[in-house]
Amino acid sequence: MQAGHRRSHRPRVCRGGARVAITGRSAQELKALQKELSGPGVRCESIVADLTQKGSVDLVWNQATQALGPIGILVNNAGMAAARILNR
Repeated sequence: MQAGHRRSHRPRVCRGGARVAITGRSAQELKALQKELSGPGVRCESIVADLTQKGSVDLVWNQATQALGPIGILVNNAGMAAARILNR
């Protein structure tokens, strides 16, 4: 779960017994989000990573599964945008 999913998925995902991994580039933002998502019976692990960098997806997957076990639900909010200047 990335920071963009903070409010939209929390009620559905972070219920008692949930194990949630979050990822993003900012350790400070992740720490705040981890605190927000954590609660009774909810385990939240944060993983700092830049998913635009080669190998980072494997790193996140390995760290998440090592910390929390098998992944049952994956919410992907990673995306890239390219800006182009259009000449007419």
